[in-house]
Amino acid sequence: MFQWRKWIAVAGLLLAGLLAAGILTSGCGGSSQEAEHDSYVSSYVKTMDEFQARASRDDKEFASLAQKNDLSGLINLDKKRIADIQDVYGQIMKLRPSADLQKVHAITLYYLVSVIDQLQAQNNYWEAVLSSKPSTDLKTIAESATTKVQALAAELGVELQKANIKLKSMQQRPSGQQQTSPATPSGGSESAP
Repeated sequence: MFQWRKWIAVAGLLLAGLLAAGILTSGCGGSSQEAEHDSYVSSYVKTMDEFQARASRDDKEFASLAQKNDLSGLINLDKKRIADIQDVYGQIMKLRPSADLQKVHAITLYYLVSVIDQLQAQNNYWEAVLSSKPSTDLKTIAESATTKVQALAAELGVELQKANIKLKSMQQRPSGQQQTSPATPSGGSESAP
């Protein structure tokens, strides 16, 4: 009988130890997921805020070049913007989103690719204008690409709000002004020379 009690006590202690380890491990998993989430948000916000700051500076340069009707300057600016966006794409691509942020991640990547497509379409149109080639179809393509970017920017803005991710560009808008994107490049083909 004495042996029985000893084995029951050992089994009870072992079961209590396993139960305690399970509770501690599940708590650590939550902390790990939270840390992963916070790390992603921090890196994402930093990258996108830097992207927005560059886009704002480029917007000012764009306005100046457009006012001068400098198509060559606009083309060169867009080539620089494309290189900058490809860099941002690479930075975002390296991030590992937690499960709850995978949609934000995917839409951001698609948005960035679409902005590159828009800028390239815009350049194709401007190059045709410069070389006096037919440009009507290219203008339509550029306008369509701009519309696509605006739609994706709006969708990304909604997903960022759902995920409670706040970018500087979103915080600087007066209340009531709709957020169109974290950084929609201005200079769609309709405002081009």
